[in-house]
Amino acid sequence: MSEFHRLFIVAAAVVAPALCIAGSKPDIEKGKATFNVMCSVCHSVQETGGANQGPNLLGLVGRKAGSQPDFTMYSEALKSSGITWSKKALDKFLVNPGEKVPGTLMPMQIPDDKMRADVVAYLATLKGEKKHAAEQTDANQAAADETAADHSAADESAADQSAADQTAASN
Repeated sequence: MSEFHRLFIVAAAVVAPALCIAGSKPDIEKGKATFNVMCSVCHSVQETGGANQGPNLLGLVGRKAGSQPDFTMYSEALKSSGITWSKKALDKFLVNPGEKVPGTLMPMQIPDDKMRADVVAYLATLKGEKKHAAEQTDANQAAADETAADHSAADESAADQSAADQTAASN
């Protein structure tokens, strides 16, 4: 075997695994599982309730850093970072949050490229927007009012039917 062939085989053996990892698509389910183990201790992705040591991450992609209204413990560094969360921004931040935004209170790092890509892909699927406490109360009140109106209309309809039945029976 020539020196060139040997060098080619060694180079292929070194480069091939990196190409396989770089070419693999993020796995949303693995990202969710990783999130549940590493992130859900502090962060919630529910509309209401859940962990509150960190901001709620529902609807994170597209939101300005440090802007979740119900979360009041952001660092000044994160609030003034100017970051708008995109997949790319999240990927860079999660490698080492303290390096990306010195002074941030976020301690968790995800240095593994594949694991981080999976988590970012999962976060990007969370399109909902966390309802603020006042909005949730208003929504609950509106639903209660609508239910009461439906019951009232049903009661009126039943009373009208009963009156019609009595009129028909007396004729």
